[in-house]
Amino acid sequence: MIESIKDLAVSHPYYCMDEEYFKNESTWAFGNFGQFLQGYKEADIDLNLCFRFDLFEDFEDCYKMKLFMIHQRKGIFMVYTINNIKESDLPAINEYLSKHYKRLQEMWEPFSSEVKS
Repeated sequence: MIESIKDLAVSHPYYCMDEEYFKNESTWAFGNFGQFLQGYKEADIDLNLCFRFDLFEDFEDCYKMKLFMIHQRKGIFMVYTINNIKESDLPAINEYLSKHYKRLQEMWEPFSSEVKS
């Protein structure tokens, strides 16, 4: 479990475009993580698979998060920008991202040394 929001602000080895190449309607923005969860906390993980996140400091003690999702049934790529990420959001972020990480491990199981249950 991640213990500080700053631990999520990592530099990934390569960027991910924040829009779909073939269409313009591939980004949504939310004012905070609670607003995002209203629509996606209970969303089917296979139909709304988060495969990447980027978190960066927006201003002092406040962050911005981008969640990159593939809606697998329809093959739709979406990027969700969430503003005003705070340390108090960490438990909900841990819960949300952990289940997606677990699903990605399951999908790549032949390459994992151990898939967590």
